Amino acid sequence: MRLTRLIWAAAGGLAAVCFAVSIAVSGAVAEEIGPAGLSDLPAADVVILGEIHDNPVHHRNQARAVAA
Repeated sequence: MRLTRLIWAAAGGLAAVCFAVSIAVSGAVAEEIGPAGLSDLPAADVVILGEIHDNPVHHRNQARAVAA
């Protein structure tokens, strides 16, 4: 049982490192995108959308980004 947990922990750590390296290599940037910019998002395989959880404006903007 301990070996299984160790393998899963190592796999999770490896996945995190691979994700970090892919972000660094791809030149990804993080910046605030206003409502007007949501209709003109650059092409990307993955887009990470942040929010303040109880902010309805953020939720509407996320819905617009997903629909774009």
